[in-house]
Parts: sequence; structure tokens; C-alpha cells
Amino acid sequence: MQLENFLKMPQILSGLLIKKVNLAGNYWLFSLEFPTEFSFLAGQYVSVKVVADGSRRSYSIASAPDGNLIELVIDVTPMGLGSKYFLGLSEGDAVEGMGPMGRFVLGETTKKVLFVATGSGLGPFRPMIH
Repeated sequence: MQLENFLKMPQILSGLLIKKVNLAGNYWLFSLEFPTEFSFLAGQYVSVKVVADGSRRSYSIASAPDGNLIELVIDVTPMGLGSKYFLGLSEGDAVEGMGPMGRFVLGETTKKVLFVATGSGLGPFRPMIH
């Protein structure tokens, strides 16, 4: 898909948390499922509503663009609004967000690419590699 198609106004997303897994220490994987297909490019992110007043936090999508499921890898070390929100969620809880957003995409290339990331910074690279 062309980048230009994804730089339009992001859509409002209403989904469910279907999986919450502690990967290691303060790193968690959250899988969100939406009722319809969610199209995005590898490297884009979503903005999640983390409190009732509308405050949002942004998270890179760590899953390949396919279907109605996305995965987020989150480092909860800061213990800010977003960290506390996600840690307080249970599987089956509703999640509201906006997306896709962002231009950090690889695009098509025939050149060799080297990805370097640590911790939750691997989020946007993971779908690019897949």
C-alpha cells in the first residue's frame, strides 16, 4: 500500500484487549482486536486514550499489518499515565485509540537494511522485518 493512503486523517479505533503478556521485567505485550480490519504500514503507531479526560499516549505497532489485530510492546518503567493504564487493563477490556499515524516506514527497497533497537524500541522494526 502507498504511504500517501495512510497519511490521511486517522480513524477512531474501538477494540478489546485480547492478550496481556509480561515478556520480561517491565516489558509487556498487549494484543488489541478491532471489529473490522485495521490497515496500516509497518512502522506506524496508534494513539491510545489512557484516561477519561482524553489524555493519550502513542505506541508503535509491533505486529505485521494483517487483519484486525495489532500488538504493542510497552516498557512500563516510567509508570506514567500510559504505563498505569495498560497495567490496569484485563483481557476483555475495551480500548480506544486513533490511528494509523506516523511516517516512520521503510517502504520498498532492494538495498540491504540493518535494524538496531533495544527494549520496546524494537516495536516499529518488528513488523518491518516480518
